[in-house]
Parts: sequence; structure tokens; C-alpha cells
Amino acid sequence: MSSSSETSRLIPRSSQGSDFQQQGTVDWGNISKSTVSFTVDALNRYSKAGVEVITVLGARAIFSQAKLSVIGEERIQNALDKTQAFPTLNKALWLGFGTKHIIHSLREHREGLACIGICAALVEMYSTSFSERVLQELFQLYNPPADFTPALRQWVALVEACAGVLAPTEFGLILHQMSKVFLYPDQLNLCFNPSAASLARTLKALFDVSNGSLDKLLLTGGSDCAWIATVSHWILGLSTEVQDGNANIIYRPGVHTTDRPALGTQVVVLYDKSLSQDSIELLSRCYVIRSGRDLFHTSDADILCHGRVSWNTCLVDTFGRPMSRLLGPLAPITGTCIGTMAKVVASLRGAGDHVEAELATVVSDINSSRFRGLVINSASTFRGFFNTSRDILPELLDSPQLIQAMEETAGLSLNDSVQRYRVAMSSLEAQCACRYCHHRCTIRSAAIPMHGEANAADHEVDPSQYCLLALVHVIGNLVRTAASCSLPRTQAILPTRSGIEMMYKNVLEADYGGRHLDPAAEDVWGAFRTLLQKTAMAAAQQLYIGSRQFLSDSDLEGSAAAQDGLCFCIGTLSKITRDPIRAGTVNIVPVTIQWNGFHYKNVVDAEGRHGQITVSNVQYPAEKQVAVDDLSSHSLAGSASDKLEASLFVQESSERDRVDHLIAIYTISRRGAGQDSFLVGPAEISARLQRASRIPRKSCH
Repeated sequence: MSSSSETSRLIPRSSQGSDFQQQGTVDWGNISKSTVSFTVDALNRYSKAGVEVITVLGARAIFSQAKLSVIGEERIQNALDKTQAFPTLNKALWLGFGTKHIIHSLREHREGLACIGICAALVEMYSTSFSERVLQELFQLYNPPADFTPALRQWVALVEACAGVLAPTEFGLILHQMSKVFLYPDQLNLCFNPSAASLARTLKALFDVSNGSLDKLLLTGGSDCAWIATVSHWILGLSTEVQDGNANIIYRPGVHTTDRPALGTQVVVLYDKSLSQDSIELLSRCYVIRSGRDLFHTSDADILCHGRVSWNTCLVDTFGRPMSRLLGPLAPITGTCIGTMAKVVASLRGAGDHVEAELATVVSDINSSRFRGLVINSASTFRGFFNTSRDILPELLDSPQLIQAMEETAGLSLNDSVQRYRVAMSSLEAQCACRYCHHRCTIRSAAIPMHGEANAADHEVDPSQYCLLALVHVIGNLVRTAASCSLPRTQAILPTRSGIEMMYKNVLEADYGGRHLDPAAEDVWGAFRTLLQKTAMAAAQQLYIGSRQFLSDSDLEGSAAAQDGLCFCIGTLSKITRDPIRAGTVNIVPVTIQWNGFHYKNVVDAEGRHGQITVSNVQYPAEKQVAVDDLSSHSLAGSASDKLEASLFVQESSERDRVDHLIAIYTISRRGAGQDSFLVGPAEISARLQRASRIPRKSCH
């Protein structure tokens, strides 16, 4: 939206400015005596979102200090105009931003628009739990009276309501470009949060620059500075530069970076990787933001996203020169390995060669609860895997040798392709400088057992160096995950850098220190288990929101999860289908799950462990009503079927530890059959279709 008439309509006070004064301080006494008016409809929206009116007023007060640029305001408005809501079957649930979502009330004021932009920007870098603490600390910096201070859960609700607005925009791409300046090249960059108080103080200073209370802001620190610089440029429209220690400009958004600093520069970020503690120091007008903690000293929920990466360049952008080697000089080896992965995945489903005896344990693991990741999707056949990898990762197409090597595996038997895989991985191992490959090569050259101590290295090894063998499997994981995801064309959301990096970390952790990736290992099949360890929904969450704690990992029967601004929903929650590919597809939209206007975090099946659910005023003990064992023998085409009708029923969970959960169940009956029906959950339909499409265990023996 670009016309001034539309802007004034959505923000009726834009011609007179904000109701609050932009002077660097907030007059709480004046605010407490003021009179405000809300429509009943607006009050209802806030109530169902869990946000109290006093919280809205407090948020408007502090965000009145942030003066949006004209282009920044237009960017946020355009993002809001593109928000959508998607219904499930018979509109029992809505996913995304509905017409009565509270953002439509917040956007009517400039300070509300600033609130939406900053909250959504926070979640593009940090977790929701950290973002809400930043808001709480920011609020305290304006010295509010105690009786005007909202509880932390109020900031939680406000952040969750705004999260996801910027996910489909270019904000994440610019954030990643900024972040790359502060990240170490060619190695893992899983950084962690600074203190919420330090980031809040810096954010307040940024607001002061935007409203004229402060002339210039000088920042130095780690990758958190990239987020401040992106907000400064993209939302507040401030002149922003990133400089090295000699004051040379190394990045200036939107312009060339060869000029000397302009006199009008308002935010200057000094590049400094030496700051490693999670604290901030205030020296006059200079702010020092220190980087987050070491990787192994905190949880994955605290990892920074570092923005979003384009599918066109995500491999090299994330993994640097080691990936460039795999796609360049080592392309034939890489192609052989990827082609073998495609053969293995196809054979596990039964779409390729007859399953050899060596695959028996792998299939057994797939059928167990530990390995639930063999979702049937477009990459479940060799040709499908091949085509999907080329479609979503254009970088592979830049190497004809890689594509040719993948094609050559198509005509091989599974055993022959695996033998080529062993040879290819041995070649990669000899050229890899990571500690795992270096250790194995040293042991072999010394002819001592694997459990013995390695001799001194013949050449230096970098403990932070990427493992080439693991990177090959990251490509396979990326293809498998992307093939299971579906996003609206109007809201194309890109993967996060940290999500892709976490795939690498997952491969190493599942590999138990390099044992399965060892080309000489007896259990070579163990390397392929890394393709199967996460459910499609958990893998999608990791890829698109970064490495956070996933709701769906703790719910085997979950059919939808909303977290950090994105909603993930399996295909059978939207429509009943017999197609296992559509059933297993994970649909991704901003922002949340809505039922009767209320916001929820998870949808799980009602059957089995969640007691009873009321269907048409009749109590059905759900765990006793599922009468169909083989859904593939029934025509579950939903209401479009001439013989079957399906309805989705939803209720709130009454369990104490599931207050943000909904329970859902389908009733499926023949037309005119009265009460002759059966109940089945959306996740159960998907799971049964997936199991029916896999190889039976007995065929492996």
C-alpha cells in the first residue's frame, strides 16, 4: 500500500501525529489522567488475544518514542495488508491473521504500528520468550509507576500477537546480510542471546535517535548489532553504517560501501568479534553489545536466527568455502553421495530396488517411535528426490558434474550405489580438515584400533572446521524437509540461517562423534538415519524459525503448532485425503491458531490419551471409537465424496499442562447412516497413510 489516502484511512491520527509526545520521556502522570475510548469489538479482540487494555496503552506510550520513517511505515503496512487466514475443514479452525486479529486494531495508530514492527522484528532474530523480556526491560527504562506495569505474561501475549508479520518480507534477508559481517566465515555460527536489559537499553537509544533526542548512536559488539542496524535502516529509516576498526565502511544498506562516512550518519556499528560476554557497557553515547554465550552452555531455544537466506544461495551463504568445494572441485563425489541418499530413501519406501537384508534394521527403526521422519513426499522416489533437489537448490545446477554423478546412480542397484558411496565418502574424508575425519585418518595411518589414542597430526586441524561428510548429509536433509513443506505463494517465507546450521549440528549429534559417517564403518546405514530422526513438522519448525524448542516434538499426535510467529499444520487438518503426500505436507503460514477468536499454540488428536470430546452433544470416549484400522481401504474424500461425510470438531484441552492446546477429531459417516460413524484424529489419518505407504517389516527378512 503506497497511496497517502489509504495510509490516512488506516491511521486516522497520522496528520496530527501521535497522541503521545516524542521527546525521549513518557509523561505517565498525564497518561494516567487521560481518557481513552475503545469499541466493544476492539475490547473483545484484545481480550481473546490475552492482552489487557492497560498493556496496549503502555505499549503505545513507549513505542510513541520510536519515529517510523515514511518508507518504514509503508513497509509494515504492506506486510499487514498481505496477512491472510486459512480455514480448516468446515471452518472449525483458522490459521494465520484473521479479520478480527488485534493487529488490525493496533495498526490504527502510529505507535501501534511501531509496536507491531519492533515486536515482529525481534522474533525474526530472537525467540518469543527472549523478545518478551526485552519489551519488559524496555518498558521499565521509561520509569512507569508500579500500578501501570503489566505482568510478563502480558508482554508474552503482545509479542505473540505481532510475531510473524515480517516473516514473508525482505527484513530477514537484510538481517542476514548484516549478520554475515559479524559471523565467522566457514564455520558454525550458533550464537546466543545477550542480556535482555542490554538490548533494551540499546533499543531505547535507537528510539532516541529516531525522535531527535539523540544525535548519533555508536555501537560495537557481536551479531546482535546486526539486528539493531537492520531495525535502524529498514524500520526507522536512519542512516546506518557498519565500519571496521579503522573506520572504513564495510557495509552500508542500499548504497555502495567504498565512500568515507557521511556527516549525516546517525547509527554507526563498529565491527568487533573480540567481545564475547553477554553484557553491555554504556560509555557516553557509545553502546557495547557483547556476543552471546558459548554454544554448549545454553539451550537451543536461545540461539539467534541471524535472518533468512535465499534458496538460490543458501548452501554457500551458510557454509561458505567448504560447501563451495563440495559444489565445485568435489562435485562428482558430492553427486554420488546425494544420488545414493535418493536410492536409500526410495528403497525404504519400496519405490526402488527390493530391500536388501542390510536395510532390515533401518526399516525396524523407522517403524519404532524413535525414527518418525520417513514422511512420504515428492522426494520419496529417486527421480522425485533428484528433481526436488534441483528445484529447491539451484546451486546444484551450477555443477554439471554433480548432476551427472547423481544421474549415474539411477541405473545402479542399491548395493552398488552404496559401494560407490563408501568410496566417495572415503575420498571426502581424506580431504576434510575437521577433527573427526582427521582423527580417523590418523588412526588408520598408524594402524591402531579405533578406540586407541591418535598419533600427532601430520597437518594442522581446525576444531571448528565443517565436516565435508556431514555437509553432504545436510543437503539430503534440506531436500527432504523442503519437500514436505508448503507455503502460500503470496507469503513466501524463506528458511533461517540458524535452522540450516542446526541441521548440520543434528547430523553430528546423531552420528555419535563420526562413527556412522566413517566410510569404513560396518553400519554404513547408520549415516542415513540422520534423514529420518525428526517428524516433518519438527524439521519444518527448525528450518523456518531457527533452532528453538519445538512443540511438536513432545506431541506424537500433534496436527498443528504455532511458535515464534509461524503456524505449522499437517495437510489432514485442512482436508481429509487418501494421498499420503498431501496428508504429510506441512503447511506454513504466519502467525497463530485461532478458534472462536481465541489464540492457541497446539492442536492434538482427541483420541487415545486426551479423554472425551463432545460431538453433536453426544459424549464419545474417543479412545474406544476408532473402528477403522486401514484407512487406505476407505474413500476418505471428505464432503466431496458421494458416500462419506466428514466434520471436524474442536474443543479446548482441559488438562492442566495443556492450557494452550486444542483437541480435534473427525467424525466420518456414510450419508443417511445416522449415528453409524467413526472418529479419527487428523494426525492419526496422516500417520496411518504414511505407514501404509512404507515397506512392511516382514519384507525385509
